[in-house]
Amino acid sequence: MSGQRSTTATAAAARRMFPLYLLAAFLLAIATHVAAQSTRQPDLEAIDRAWSDLNPDLDVRTPGTAVPFAPPPEAEIPNDVFGQTIRRGIAIFTDTRNEAKPYAGDGLACASCHLDRGRRPGAAPMWAAWVRYPRFRAKNDAVNTMTMRIQGCFRFSMNGTPPPDDSEIVTALQTYFFWLARGAPTGATLAGAGFPRLADPAEPPSIARGEAVCSPANARRATAATARAAAWPAGSAISSRRYGGRTPTTGALA
Repeated sequence: MSGQRSTTATAAAARRMFPLYLLAAFLLAIATHVAAQSTRQPDLEAIDRAWSDLNPDLDVRTPGTAVPFAPPPEAEIPNDVFGQTIRRGIAIFTDTRNEAKPYAGDGLACASCHLDRGRRPGAAPMWAAWVRYPRFRAKNDAVNTMTMRIQGCFRFSMNGTPPPDDSEIVTALQTYFFWLARGAPTGATLAGAGFPRLADPAEPPSIARGEAVCSPANARRATAATARAAAWPAGSAISSRRYGGRTPTTGALA
């Protein structure tokens, strides 16, 4: 009888402890998931596939089909935590090499290609790009996210290291893009998206003329004038270099 009572008591105790076992298992699963999220690193192979074609993805659409849009003025950025994140995104966008250490590898900033803080129509504005992602791209035969495109810019255009998916840098940049596109229709092609398609030149290409235009003296004058006009941070690169220690990798030299 004593053995039977002991077995019964043990079974009762086990039944009482069972909910605690379930709770412990549940909390362990959550902790494991959070740890995996916080340590997740960029998928470099996916980023490489997205940039594997040297032809630029200009996202040009037929004139007359685009939706007119203008981004909100920066004076309307809210004075709260969300607004602080937007301003952090602007700082990273305009002074990437200093604000996104150690991921930026050269002197370029996001705004080197996406002019006027990513606001200017016809200069790959970020408000137009934001509403088009996630999207399928035939270039790599896959659905690409805005996170992948940001990481690709760091990896190739800035010759650096892609920041993690859930990093503060990616969060701040995407918050800024989201705010720029406030009120824009999701999935629409907005007027001013990408870069304009240029007309064919009046004269055929000429290596000799190109060498003259791109001579070191002309390049220095043009860079200095652009820097003065744009008020770039001291030491910033204005555009992609073709040689030297701060050259972007070939994936960006489309």
